[in-house]
Amino acid sequence: MTAMQANGGSGISDVTATAATTGETSGGEAGPVGRLEAATAPTDAAALAYSDAGATGVDGLDETRKFVFAEEWGFSRVGGDLPDGTTPATFADMFPERFFAFNPLRAVTAVALPLVAMAVGYGWLWYMHSICPAWQQLACAALIGTAYTGLFKVAHECARFSFLPEAPRLQDALGLVLMLPSLYPFTSWRLHYIHHMAHLNMLWEDTFGWHPYTKLQLATELLCGQHWLLALRRLALTTPLKLFASVGHWLRSFDGLDLKRFHKDTYWAVLAGWSGPILFLGFGIPAIIKMFGLSVRLADRAWGGLVSGYLLPWLVFHFWLSTLSLLQHTAPHIPFRAEDAGYDSGRAAICGTVTVRLPRPLELLLNDANYSLPQLVAPGMPVFHAREAYEYMRERLLPYLTEATLSVKLLTNHITKWQVYDAEKETYLPLDEVMQELERDIATLMEEAEQAEEEEKVSGGPSGGAVEGQGKRLAQLLGAQLKQYISEVRSISSSNAAGRGALGSGHTPTTQVVTGQQTRSHAQVAVQQATQQHLKVVVPAIRTDLVGAVSMVSDGEKVEPGVFKNIDGHRFDDGRYQAFIEEITKFIPKERQYTDPVRTFAYGIDASFYRLNPKLVVKVHNEEEVRKILPIAERLKVPVTFRAAGTSLSGQAITDSVLIKLSHTGKNFRNYTVHGDGSSITVEPGLIGGEVNRILAAYQKKHKLPIQYKIGPDPSSIDSCMIGGIVANNSSGMCCGVSQNTYHTLKDMRVLFVDGTVLDTADPDSCAAFLKSHKALVDGVVDLARRVQADRELTALIRRKFAIKCTTGYSLNALVDFPLDNPIEIIKHVIIGSEGTLGFVSRATYNTVPEWPNKASAFIVFPDVRAACMGASVLRNETSVDAVELFDRASLRECENNEDMMRLVPDIKGCDPMAAALLIECRGQDEAALQGRIEEVVRALTSAGLPVGAKAAEPRPITAYPFHHDAKNSKVFWDVRRGLIPIVGAAREPGTSMLIEDVACPVDKLADMMIDLIDMFQRYGYNDASCFGHALEGNLHLVFSQGFRTKEEVQRFADMMEEMCYIVATKHSGSLKGEHGTGRNVAPFVEMEWGSKAYELMWELKELFDPKYTLNPGVILNRDPDAHIKFLKPSPAASPIVNRCIECGFCESNCPSRDITLTPRQRIAVYREMYRLKQLGPAASEEEKQQLAAITSSYAYDGEQTCAADGMCQEKCPVKINTGDMIKALRAEHMKEAKSASGAAMWMANNFGVLNATVPRFLNLVNLAHSILGPKPLEAISRALNAATNHLVPVWNPYMPKGAAPLKVPAPFPAPAASSGGIPRRVVYMPSCVTRMMGPAASDKETASVHEKILSLFNKAGYEVIVPEGVSSQCCGMMFNSRGFKDAAAAKGADLEAALLKASDNGKIPIVMDTSPCLAQVKSQISEPALRFALYEPVEFIRHFLVDKLEWRKVREQVAIHVPCSSKKMGIEESFAKLAGLCAHEVVPSGIPCCGMAGDRGMRYPELTGSSLQHLNLPKSCSDGYSTSRTCEMSLSNHSGINFRGLVYLVDEATSPKKAATA
Repeated sequence: MTAMQANGGSGISDVTATAATTGETSGGEAGPVGRLEAATAPTDAAALAYSDAGATGVDGLDETRKFVFAEEWGFSRVGGDLPDGTTPATFADMFPERFFAFNPLRAVTAVALPLVAMAVGYGWLWYMHSICPAWQQLACAALIGTAYTGLFKVAHECARFSFLPEAPRLQDALGLVLMLPSLYPFTSWRLHYIHHMAHLNMLWEDTFGWHPYTKLQLATELLCGQHWLLALRRLALTTPLKLFASVGHWLRSFDGLDLKRFHKDTYWAVLAGWSGPILFLGFGIPAIIKMFGLSVRLADRAWGGLVSGYLLPWLVFHFWLSTLSLLQHTAPHIPFRAEDAGYDSGRAAICGTVTVRLPRPLELLLNDANYSLPQLVAPGMPVFHAREAYEYMRERLLPYLTEATLSVKLLTNHITKWQVYDAEKETYLPLDEVMQELERDIATLMEEAEQAEEEEKVSGGPSGGAVEGQGKRLAQLLGAQLKQYISEVRSISSSNAAGRGALGSGHTPTTQVVTGQQTRSHAQVAVQQATQQHLKVVVPAIRTDLVGAVSMVSDGEKVEPGVFKNIDGHRFDDGRYQAFIEEITKFIPKERQYTDPVRTFAYGIDASFYRLNPKLVVKVHNEEEVRKILPIAERLKVPVTFRAAGTSLSGQAITDSVLIKLSHTGKNFRNYTVHGDGSSITVEPGLIGGEVNRILAAYQKKHKLPIQYKIGPDPSSIDSCMIGGIVANNSSGMCCGVSQNTYHTLKDMRVLFVDGTVLDTADPDSCAAFLKSHKALVDGVVDLARRVQADRELTALIRRKFAIKCTTGYSLNALVDFPLDNPIEIIKHVIIGSEGTLGFVSRATYNTVPEWPNKASAFIVFPDVRAACMGASVLRNETSVDAVELFDRASLRECENNEDMMRLVPDIKGCDPMAAALLIECRGQDEAALQGRIEEVVRALTSAGLPVGAKAAEPRPITAYPFHHDAKNSKVFWDVRRGLIPIVGAAREPGTSMLIEDVACPVDKLADMMIDLIDMFQRYGYNDASCFGHALEGNLHLVFSQGFRTKEEVQRFADMMEEMCYIVATKHSGSLKGEHGTGRNVAPFVEMEWGSKAYELMWELKELFDPKYTLNPGVILNRDPDAHIKFLKPSPAASPIVNRCIECGFCESNCPSRDITLTPRQRIAVYREMYRLKQLGPAASEEEKQQLAAITSSYAYDGEQTCAADGMCQEKCPVKINTGDMIKALRAEHMKEAKSASGAAMWMANNFGVLNATVPRFLNLVNLAHSILGPKPLEAISRALNAATNHLVPVWNPYMPKGAAPLKVPAPFPAPAASSGGIPRRVVYMPSCVTRMMGPAASDKETASVHEKILSLFNKAGYEVIVPEGVSSQCCGMMFNSRGFKDAAAAKGADLEAALLKASDNGKIPIVMDTSPCLAQVKSQISEPALRFALYEPVEFIRHFLVDKLEWRKVREQVAIHVPCSSKKMGIEESFAKLAGLCAHEVVPSGIPCCGMAGDRGMRYPELTGSSLQHLNLPKSCSDGYSTSRTCEMSLSNHSGINFRGLVYLVDEATSPKKAATA
């Protein structure tokens, strides 16, 4: 038990003694100083022993005097003194390791035994209730209070970090909960005890709760005339009330609420400690009153109610707390010495502690609180070893130990004799004795003062009044007489004195003596330091592993290579992984298992800032494979992690074990079924969320249904994230809020459990079978739900938490939302948001929500954050608004750079420093409904009376920010909102990562939380941080950049995370993760947010579903408190092209190679790692050199050769990175080294006319061979040549083109044709080299070449066609550029630009290029601005210039179209579809972002087009396909089985010359 207010109950005095330090007593005598020091001499032997011991400690006592001393004062034995210079550490090493080991049984017993005893006491009180006799109530109170003291001892052990050292979060939560009934703040107790341990029995330094009441304090109070305080002292020190002295200490603990006494950095920690007492007063006391009543009768029923149920046990608790503290640290021979006055920490611990024996049953109930000495010597020792350790210690140190047995004599001496500590004599004296001495001395001082006054009058001294003169002289005399006592305080080191002066009055001790305040202030400084040390995660060092991940080095963490532990970083292969591979190879081929350094590294990342490299990546194709894998993994104890798109932001989609990949596996896991009118849909986990919405839109359009539906969740990553992740993370988004997330809109699921069992909640037979086969699991879940539903407090907490967005921890709301007789519903909803830690969802059925077509958006600016947040609260409570997004000042600053935003909201520029804005969207089924919602919003905001406008000094009406119905204007607002994240990402310092935190709180607290977070970011130097998000749900996204390059950067991140979690979870009762999932990021803080009861419930859930921790261990729940600062992903500045990459994964769904090798994100990640390893240079280890060599070798194919470099990744990249540019740069570097290849390319460029003439003949020759030999021999020969030439020779397929017909340059018009407006109809036509060389395929019914069709169209429209000079030698240069031949590409580009300038009269005449990729290449490299606006792709030109000049008719029922990558990037996808719609009744898009052809790369690497076009799914009724790239058309034809050709073929067939108008 800790010492608690050892002498005096109220601790060090608050009284201020002010005295001058000058002046002496007249006559030069010692005056009363000697009398103040005098003590009555003892006469008997016991008194002699007492006197000797008090003056010199125990070292001067012989054995006889020790015996007399012990007998007189009630000790069993008195120990001798220790040698000088000892410290507790001197003795700590003598204890065997077993005394420090955690013992689960003993730990549980330490908690359970007192709880049982308390339950007995309370049970009897409840049973007897109003008829319980007084003596029984007293007995029950004694039992309850004593038992609770034992629980408090456990809480105390938690506070000193020794009860559950391996689980500090759980330890803190347990301590906080167990300390609740005492009404002590847990944090303050911990901090005071830390200081007490560091200054045990040190005069003036020990914490006030353990410091004795001193003679100096008594003198100060007497001199100041504070008799009321002296009366309280007498009552507390000289009566049995002293045995309840800790009540005074408890009252003193309220000074923690005076924040002026603490450093500002510790405010939140001090206040946080009060959450426990406040919660208990708010919930615990009412619960006791509800159970036992509030009776206070004093008749025969003796008090009853709250008195016997709480107050009496509380007093019994304080009796034990005070008594044990007094007995252990208060005795005449135990000195309190100043630091520079012979203080010795070893002596203070060993000789300054009395071990008091109690009856063993009492010791058990008190959890051996009386055996504190071993823990003082070895602070890390758990309490359940203390008694045994003391006996071990006693055998070795008995001569130095003082012991006692609880007795009346011992208690009487504490009450009557050991009351005031005399620091000079180092002993205790009775209060009355000391007061008599001091009163005599004060009387003498008064007489001397009066005498001095008379002498001044006689000598003609000062003329002031008698009272004034007497007061001045008395102050001088008092100062002189207190000088020696003051010196005790001065003796504290100068640095401490300076600290006290700064915190106290602002004066030094030589000018003003503030004894009590100085001592308290000094303790306060130590408490602040202890607070900072406890709350601040200290990063002693960092380490970088083989794959570059950065981790904090935890104290005591030991990595043992080859020894498997199911902890991140400790999963070494001890044979289990090889066994796992051997077993799964029986049903999963090797080509779907990846262990190479490139693939494992590529899958070691998700969208978070963590990195863990899997040992094995397995691509699964169906549910059956997963069903077989899971039991093997469980049996072999091989952890597995599921991964869909890998866009998770919290580190939940990575592992250093086995990664099961269900996306990018072709058409697998991509099935769906739309039900009825679209109000529900069944989907598999490999479908992208946006795809599902497009499927629903197409379904509504096809069946002409009145309502279009969509899935409820709408995360910003919806066009990249997959259903698997949406379900596993319970994703939400900008508009769906809480009510439309997966939890509330999921109808059914098909889930696989770790033993391979499948539960289909839509199938009654499956449910029945599961209830029978998994009875233990079902019963366990039902039991948890029963316990939760019976716990009102916990139920209320859960409902409150899930009233806002919350994805921290498991979906505990499932335990309260559904009845106990429906366990399937409970299990189904627990799985949602479980991040793959409880099971694998292979199918999900959603209840969809309407997607109303009528929308309008407004962007309203407020002068400060608080007004904006209040506006959001008003909208939530009083309207049916659909979406409200919040922008902070940093976000608005970025809006200033957007021209469209400045046009729509001009007053953003120069707005107030704390200005904020709300982006509001209303929707309606029709225009009337929409208008009704808009009016509702305007009315609510107007009625609220909030200040509106960008500047507080310039208020504006709400109508100044109108709702925009125009989709184009609304799109400006929402594009800016979606662009906030990439803006920070793009602007960050190279070498840093972009971090996105995701927090939520009740909307009425949003303003305060946001202000606190902004302040936090400013203090930690995150100057680029932005706070914005879903205001309607109190959900903020915190976006900022962070480096992990040094220990200091990791430390800053750790400090920020600790404070952020406190601000959100503790201060504002919010969610640390609103919608991004817990992952690894906040797993160490789940207990902080939820409390220990709910946290332990989550562990129970985990163990019910996954008892061996096979499924994604370390995610959601993690015992490592430092998990969030381990395996941090570096972001080395490897290339200006890709340094801005945030590795979000949005690009992956557009990449044609995603199913066969790497994605753009992975290409960048691996490239960065190669760069990092290269930068190590000679310092690299042998293992790192081997790693670099292996990655470089594999990257040639995986990263470089299979990249189409089409730039479609850029279309979905939030920071607009074109990974293709990086790959092209790599190819260029390689080509610089390949001199012969570069020379050949330049020769070809200089003699391109030869190639132009040769290729058509060669293609015709190949076509002839095809007609003679057939397709298979030709394909086999070409494949062999392709392999032999390292992919230089293309692989032939049946849709290879014939040679194109020669270009017929049209004759010039006799006179310039003119339009109706008088403008000449002239056009420059530049046929690409591809269309000049490649004609239709032999199987195509069309025989004309592209250029023939385009010329036909120009002719119909009456256009004069100009063909550039030397057209047969012209080329855009793309074929050279894509291979890395930059010089050859530049040469051809320059030649073509000159020819086009001449032909177009310097850009005055429009130029048409018939192949979209070629046009994009020309636009990217031209230097003449005039040409840029003259260049047109065929679709663009026809749409703008020919539509009104031709007659149109629909010539097809159904056609397929594929818009090439380049056309998509130029933004003409919509025009393409509309133009095709003029020619056909139904237009079917291919749905393929990129076909993978990439010029001729798809022919040389046919697996690239095969990977991309496996997703091509055209209707069987479709027989024609159209595009604007001849090479793309070849690959599309090959994989669809229908002939794709240029769109101009369809347009030419569907048009005719415009008929002349008739008069």
